[in-house]
Amino acid sequence: MRVLLNISLFLVFSLHIALAQSIPSPQIFIGEEYGQQFTPHHKLVDYFQEISKDERVDLQKYGETSEGRPLYIAVVTSEKNHKRIDELRKKNLALAQMGSSGLSDSEALPIVWLSYSVHGNEEGGSESSMNVIYKLLTENDQSSMLEDVIVIIDPSLNPDGYSRYTHWVRSNSGKYLHPDHTDVEHMEPWPGGRVNHYLFDLNRDWAWQTQIETQQRIIEYNKWMPHVHADLHEMGYDSHYYFAPAAEPYHESITDYQRELQTTIGKSHAEVFDKNSWLYFTREVFDLLYPSYGDTYPTFNGSVGMTYEQAGHGKAGRSIEMSNNKNLTLQDRIDHHTATSLSTIKTAKQERNSIIANFKKYFEQSIAENGKPFSAYVVKRGTTSESFKKLLERNGIEYEISGKNQSTTGYSYFEQKNQSFQIERGDLYITAAQPKAVLLQVLMEEEPILADSVTYDITSWSIPFAYGLETYGLKSKLNIQVDKMLIEDTVAELENPYGIYFRWSDNMESKRILGRLMKEEKFIIKRVEKEIELEGFQLAPGDIVLLTGDQKDKESFENAVAIILADGFNNYGFIKSGYSINGRDLGGSSMRKIEQPQVLTFFGEGVDANAYGQVWYYFEQVIEYPVSRVNIKDFSRVNLNDFNTIILPDGYYFLEESQRNELTTWIREGGKLISIAGANRNFKMDKNFSYKKEEDDNKKSSKEDEIRYRKRKYEGAERRSIAGSIPGAIFKTELDVTHPLCYGVDTYYTLKNSREKYPLLKGNSFNPIRIPNEYISYGFIGSKIQERFNETAVFSIQGMGRGQVVYMFDNPLFRSFWKSGEVVFSNALFQL
Repeated sequence: MRVLLNISLFLVFSLHIALAQSIPSPQIFIGEEYGQQFTPHHKLVDYFQEISKDERVDLQKYGETSEGRPLYIAVVTSEKNHKRIDELRKKNLALAQMGSSGLSDSEALPIVWLSYSVHGNEEGGSESSMNVIYKLLTENDQSSMLEDVIVIIDPSLNPDGYSRYTHWVRSNSGKYLHPDHTDVEHMEPWPGGRVNHYLFDLNRDWAWQTQIETQQRIIEYNKWMPHVHADLHEMGYDSHYYFAPAAEPYHESITDYQRELQTTIGKSHAEVFDKNSWLYFTREVFDLLYPSYGDTYPTFNGSVGMTYEQAGHGKAGRSIEMSNNKNLTLQDRIDHHTATSLSTIKTAKQERNSIIANFKKYFEQSIAENGKPFSAYVVKRGTTSESFKKLLERNGIEYEISGKNQSTTGYSYFEQKNQSFQIERGDLYITAAQPKAVLLQVLMEEEPILADSVTYDITSWSIPFAYGLETYGLKSKLNIQVDKMLIEDTVAELENPYGIYFRWSDNMESKRILGRLMKEEKFIIKRVEKEIELEGFQLAPGDIVLLTGDQKDKESFENAVAIILADGFNNYGFIKSGYSINGRDLGGSSMRKIEQPQVLTFFGEGVDANAYGQVWYYFEQVIEYPVSRVNIKDFSRVNLNDFNTIILPDGYYFLEESQRNELTTWIREGGKLISIAGANRNFKMDKNFSYKKEEDDNKKSSKEDEIRYRKRKYEGAERRSIAGSIPGAIFKTELDVTHPLCYGVDTYYTLKNSREKYPLLKGNSFNPIRIPNEYISYGFIGSKIQERFNETAVFSIQGMGRGQVVYMFDNPLFRSFWKSGEVVFSNALFQL
């Protein structure tokens, strides 16, 4: 027996050696530069393709980036598990109430998903992903875990940003390391590798899924619904490693079990770090509130989501000196991320039974009706309804479309009270008794409860306010007649129509259709300025009309109709006569020609990369309309007369006096300037612009207050500082609905994350969207600055000669999920 045992052990050991030798290490495959120089993305992909030859790895391509780079996940588990991997996946979905499976609960395996480098210049994550999978497959104590765990590795969530950064470092690296901060590789240029192709922060996009990388990844995520998710990042180079448990505030929907497993995993990491004398911290800085992070989004989907932060980031280069006089190297970053990755898997294996039981319990409680703020929601039809439905669908949230009218009572988000209302055909009905109930309620909640007001991001995000959709919360479910798909009734096509119209307020698709028509440069397009009543229907202000008699010929009109009807667009109607019932005929002054926007915007140093990206994304992806883009340093080289619309994105940059004068002349001759958020600083002191600097309106302190201030304690300084901050709160505004900026907008909520005060403009100006006295708000606003927002402007318009300035003091395109802001921005572009 002893001989047989020794032979068996020898065979196992020999097999392990053979496997290890057949799997190349990153050092062998990439070369000696691994850990010394950044790996190009294509070599990262090559390594995972090579290592996927092992039977324990299934490399799956789930999409491509905007620049055509592949997106992969590697599913890693034992050969035995791989033989029934689809059944194990379906079993996990059954635990989440999202299907059925023939397997028992005891056969279910914990699924650990590891996400690396969602910020492309935090490249230590992607570098470590190669080391993690290699150790999983070749080290005995690691590979043995694969019998009891399924590991999913996404080695690069943001290949475009990763490539932008690593190519730059490689092209600027010298022969020698320069850890003393003064070398070029520590001075990453604008816009940096943090962001993706459209310069979006993908770590803020998990719930909103505006970007193609996120959209494709969440489809894959929902196929697996992992139990543990670790999002591996990097932060400032002079910090130490951060891992769970997270800092307060935790969102109130996070369960005790999710908190406890975070702590258990964190203690496992601490053992490894203590053994190696690596410095670390927990329960600071990184909270679990905002729902669109790589830790919170999985958490609200039943997982235990965590952020891991390694010192490094874009300034670290290959090696950099820290304040403790030690050099932080790329290899250090790889070692630390490898340790927490493997420790996470190890803990998941040890806690297998508890993880499976609590995951199942989480979704059982999600389906149950008890303890929820609302049992169902009714969302009224509006301009952004189609965008809202896409949001629900991408997140796996079930909804129904009302097929008939009926009366009921519910809590009005817009009125902040219970009231009777009418559910109408086409309204959305969403029950809270569904697997994604927690995520639904987090996205829909008016205002999260803040256990701690020191937060890492915005403190309110309510979808009804962001989308500007009238919403009601119901205390009990309803039985409603539903339509699977709402088909609009359109006016039948006429043999010789007088014209065609489409509603501006019906949905965002109308903005895309108008953009497509405008690109052709050959159609005469008009908008309605005052209500026109025709036989059988009315045209509202902002509605778009193309009259047969305005076009070059009949064929031109037919081409326009074809564009309008493309892609199943059905919110249109044909016009048989220009004669109105109320005396405003289609050939009269109530119709105004829309000029084709020739648009210019700027990017570069000082311009906020995210804000510029949001403008760029809006034009290319939301309305599919061309925009010219120029580096701000080349401002003086541009002939402004080639454009009739200029957009200045948010940022901290200053135009020279000569450039402002050039802009002023251009505006007076008919140009339209749209200036967003921080860009407005350029005009505070310029006599030609109505927006003027207003000093801080805090009252002068009394002598006693001054003495008290000088005696303040150092402890609590951070708490005192937030009294003058606003990390991100929602304000209900007042609207002038007669103004073209408000067409299609009945109610507007603005997201404000700047303490700047914007007084109502005077003179030849309008303030169509403003914050009133005693305003209604949601989210945290520091006590010292709450009063300063009374009677202030959100969006204002100044007439200047034959042109105008559109001041957008808050960013209406924020992260591209503020959909009601897209409507307002479209009005500024086309309707003014």
